[in-house]
Amino acid sequence: MRKRNIFITVAVLITSIILMGLDVYENKEREALAKAEAERIYTISYILKDADFNKKPTLNIRTVVSTPLEPLLKSNVENEEQ
Repeated sequence: MRKRNIFITVAVLITSIILMGLDVYENKEREALAKAEAERIYTISYILKDADFNKKPTLNIRTVVSTPLEPLLKSNVENEEQ
């Protein structure tokens, strides 16, 4: 009876250790995938891979008007070395 209790305890401990190891492995893999997705660089071909330009062949062009917040500093040049 004592040997059986020891065997069951050891089996439960080994199973618990294996399950915890698998959980750590899966969490690391999930974190690596999330990090890779966050650092992903999107290319034009990836963004436009499903674009169908035959449906509506128009292009909207917008202009952006910006003004500097501070005027550019003007400097006076007194000699050629400056």
